[in-house]
Amino acid sequence: MISKEWIPIGVRRAIPNPIKQLPWRVQWMRSTSRYKDDYIKTVSSLIGWTIKEICSSELRYVTSGGMELLTMPNNISAFQDQIAGGFETNLLMHFRRALSPGSVVCDVGGNIGVYALEAARVVGQTGKVISYEAHPYTFDFLTRNINLHRFDNVIPLNVAVGDTEGSIFLNYGQGNSGSTHVALNQEGIEVPMVTLDESLRRHGIVYLDYLKIDVEGYELPVLRGALNIIKQSPSLIIQIEVDQGNLSRFGNDTNELVDFLLQLGFEPRGVAPDGSTTSVNPYTVKYGDLIWRRPE
Repeated sequence: MISKEWIPIGVRRAIPNPIKQLPWRVQWMRSTSRYKDDYIKTVSSLIGWTIKEICSSELRYVTSGGMELLTMPNNISAFQDQIAGGFETNLLMHFRRALSPGSVVCDVGGNIGVYALEAARVVGQTGKVISYEAHPYTFDFLTRNINLHRFDNVIPLNVAVGDTEGSIFLNYGQGNSGSTHVALNQEGIEVPMVTLDESLRRHGIVYLDYLKIDVEGYELPVLRGALNIIKQSPSLIIQIEVDQGNLSRFGNDTNELVDFLLQLGFEPRGVAPDGSTTSVNPYTVKYGDLIWRRPE
């Protein structure tokens, strides 16, 4: 006889992940400007994309920036791009404007390559992009997207980044591959870990123009392992995700992250919808991305 306790668990396990994610997806969709402008089209996009995710282990889509990409189901960057008509559009506008031919870019938390490939288009053959993606499954999509566009100015690295060299465990985000994070309880899979200082030195990188970090709360260890390259990069721009919930997973908070960057001589800026930067009190930001520059 099937116990009552087992039934809900069994049912939940049988439900595809895209269906499980519908409650927050619908709530998020209703907050978008696209939904307010044309809710029928937006709801149709949500339904169509969800069906594709259920039916296929691999999807092909074109970003709002005109870049064709391959993705796994349950990838928030692809989902938001297809439903809202763009993913982090203000940040990507700022990102493109901050780069130029010859720029050297480091993307820590590369996911499927949205930022790395946008950078590769801008920096050209005289520039270089180094993209770190720790999870092998996600890294496979990153490398295939690089190959899809035949970019030879991108170095993809399948390692985690922190403040020591060795190995670390990762929990894969089943509901959103972008939420994959370092696991302190040694669950998930074990992957190699490097510091930016040592890894970039091994690849002959002696300075950076732009450093983007999005590692689900592990930002401080990444920065602590990058002190040399930061000091060697006078014109460096740092784009970093601030998320109190993710930082607390590792015993840190947003104020600690802000203090660390201020002590390195950087000043914070927010990013407006048009991609321009705005003044901001970083201690009030508990969720979002900040841009950090040294004063001119």
